[in-house]
Amino acid sequence: MVNDEVKELLSHMEDGIRYDIHEVSNQLKDMQTEVNILKRQVSNFEKIIRIDHLWELWEGVPFHEDGIERDRLAMCLVYSMGLRHFVKLLPEQSRDALRMVLDEAQDQ
Repeated sequence: MVNDEVKELLSHMEDGIRYDIHEVSNQLKDMQTEVNILKRQVSNFEKIIRIDHLWELWEGVPFHEDGIERDRLAMCLVYSMGLRHFVKLLPEQSRDALRMVLDEAQDQ
């Protein structure tokens, strides 16, 4: 009788451990996915701005935190290349996001 209770307890504990291992495995997969996304973002940033860039960063953001310098540079670049060319450079997902922002601004 006692052996059966011990066996049942051990079986229950094994099931719990298997569940925990499965959950941790899923969490690790999710974390690896997030790491891969961050790696791509850093890689994309480094393709645009070479690793030896001389821009000063404030908590990871180029230019001063008030954004004035960043905004001026963005306006200059878009003005010099033209809006059509700028939109051609954007990936489709960014174009969709831009459309949404423009639609929201138009509705206001």
